[in-house]
Amino acid sequence: MNKTLIKTSMTAAVCLAVVTILAGIFQNRLDINVGISTFSYLGVYVIALYLSKNNTGEKIILTLIDFLAVVILVSFGVVAVQKYHGFQIVALIVVAAVGTVGALWSIWLNNRFNVKRDEKQ
Repeated sequence: MNKTLIKTSMTAAVCLAVVTILAGIFQNRLDINVGISTFSYLGVYVIALYLSKNNTGEKIILTLIDFLAVVILVSFGVVAVQKYHGFQIVALIVVAAVGTVGALWSIWLNNRFNVKRDEKQ
């Protein structure tokens, strides 16, 4: 497995965790639900990376998880613009943008196919 793929996937996972914690702090609602969400984001990514490490058939799971992360992070960015103000918007949008780019890059790296060209003799 490509080390860049692992780094980009974990970047998306960490950004999901950070944006969840920031949203909890900004709402003055840092409770057990935020901790469970953070732990589950990181756990799902670790399990998906472990499964797709040696098996190419399990890479679709990592792609789907990255796609879901893109949707969640974009929705966090939209909600940040609608609900928060000032520094809170900037913090949430920056973290969501970094995570979205990381997840999209991970999807691209995970789905590259090596095409062998047939040479005509």
